[in-house]
Amino acid sequence: MFFQEIFTPIIVFVFTALSLNDTTTCNKAAPLCWPLLKQIIADQHLTDVGAVHLLQAVLHGLQQHGEHESCQSQLLTVGLQCYEAMRPLYPGIAATLLQVPNCTEAMVKAFDERILQSTPNKQASEKKKKDMFKKLVAGVIGQSLGQLFKKEVNFRNLPPLFSKKSQQRAHQQARVDAEPDAGLSSLFAPQNESRL
Repeated sequence: MFFQEIFTPIIVFVFTALSLNDTTTCNKAAPLCWPLLKQIIADQHLTDVGAVHLLQAVLHGLQQHGEHESCQSQLLTVGLQCYEAMRPLYPGIAATLLQVPNCTEAMVKAFDERILQSTPNKQASEKKKKDMFKKLVAGVIGQSLGQLFKKEVNFRNLPPLFSKKSQQRAHQQARVDAEPDAGLSSLFAPQNESRL
C-alpha cells in the first residue's frame, strides 16, 4: 500500500520532467522512464488513462525538446519503448498517436503490423523501429525558432547567361562603339541655323 502511494507520484514526476523547459532535466529524466514503466506494468498498477498520460508526456517532451539531438534521440527511444510495452495491454494509446498532426490511421495500423505482429525471425532492428516511430510523430517534434519560419529556396530554370541574341547585341554594340561618329553630331550641326 505504501509502495503504491509513493510510486505513482514518482512516475508522474519523472514523465512530467520530460517536458519541463530544461534540457538537462529532460536528459536526466529520460533514462529513468523505462525502468519505472517496466515496474509499473509488471505490478499491473497502470490504467488506460495512465498509459495515455505517460505517452502524452513523452510526446510533450518531443514537442518541447525535439530541436536538440540528444533529447530527441532519448525521447524517441523512450516513446518507442512505451508504445511497444503498452500497446498490447492498453489499445487506447493508438488513439493518442492519431492526435499527432499528419499521422493517419493507416500509418498507425502499418506501424502496429511492422512492430507488434512481426515474427521473431522477421523482427525489425531498433534503428528501423525508431525511424518508423519518428515518422509517426514527426508532426509533433519541436524545431528551433530559426527553423520554424524558414522558407525553402526554389530555383526556377534560369535562362543561359550567354545566348546567341546577347552575343549578336554585343557584336552590334562593338561595331557602333568602333565608329568615330555615331550620328549624334549631325543633329547639332550648324547647317540648320538659317531656319530659326
